Amino acid sequence: FMASLKKDANTTYERINLFSTKENQGAYYAADGQLSFSHYFWTDTNRGMNVKDAFLNARRTLITATQSKTITDTNSSQQSQLDDDGDGLYNSKIDGALAKVTYLGLNAATATTFPTVFAHQGDKQVDPNSTLSLSAQVDLPPEYIKEVWALIRTPSQILSNTAISDMQTISLSYNSSTRSYTGITPTLTTEGEYLISYFAKSTQDNLSEPLTASIQVGEATSTATENKNTAPQIPEDVQASFLEGDDNNINYYLLKLSKPLTMDIRVDYTTEDDTAKAGLDYHKAQGTATISAGQTYTTIAVEIIGDNEPEQTETFSIKLTNPQGISFPYGKTEIIKTRTILDDD
Repeated sequence: FMASLKKDANTTYERINLFSTKENQGAYYAADGQLSFSHYFWTDTNRGMNVKDAFLNARRTLITATQSKTITDTNSSQQSQLDDDGDGLYNSKIDGALAKVTYLGLNAATATTFPTVFAHQGDKQVDPNSTLSLSAQVDLPPEYIKEVWALIRTPSQILSNTAISDMQTISLSYNSSTRSYTGITPTLTTEGEYLISYFAKSTQDNLSEPLTASIQVGEATSTATENKNTAPQIPEDVQASFLEGDDNNINYYLLKLSKPLTMDIRVDYTTEDDTAKAGLDYHKAQGTATISAGQTYTTIAVEIIGDNEPEQTETFSIKLTNPQGISFPYGKTEIIKTRTILDDD
């Protein structure tokens, strides 16, 4: 009923309309409500965030959690909507001006009471019928943490076109010697890619955003080209251009070594504007990517903002810096790769 709430001649006040889904989409509600639009939106507004940023955080989290890399059906992910210009439509490049200056709640919670899961054991590849030891680190001291857990999405759930009604939950316990939270998965029998999302909740019941790792059980199927250099290094991402799409979508980029190493390596990444602008054409991504010991790849996710408006082909860049456990080739201190968003309207 989004269109029915647009402004008319009798409307004399400003109004922000929020919808947790698009038309004909289901609203996801998993892990006792911890994975839902309402939880993320109200958590952020109560901590003092403006309505637009809280909406975008909730929308991005739900898209990331529910959209498969391989599914193109837009109803397979939850696409939240916002209308604050009164036209009864969500346009990510127009709507949000009023929401940006609107605040709700009393800002009773402070940033220090909101946990952040900032590291996990890294992406892994394991044999079928194996278990996997999980490990996650949280920025708050253990006395401020109520619980830490992981949600597992199996290959069948990732490839499903239906709503995810339940995901297996693994409680993680604090290990004082490693200052991390650890646990063990059940036996992973089905071959394919598993997604494991880590969550932390403070003693004030404030929930972190998820940190997601990819677990490959069995041999991976990949179209990536091998790097033929003898020295291991971070090669180009495998996909340099892609269609914008009519709805927001997650694009994944591959960081790959030519051969596995005996230690974890890490590299910081951040997106940078070119003709494509963060917040208008894509959502800024930054963090630290990890390739675990014995593995050869990991992925970086960037959310692309889709729409129905004709526009020029646009580009943005992904910059890699601060390599740890490895050196960039030719003495470089950073690697910048341009990505192209192809208009399909």
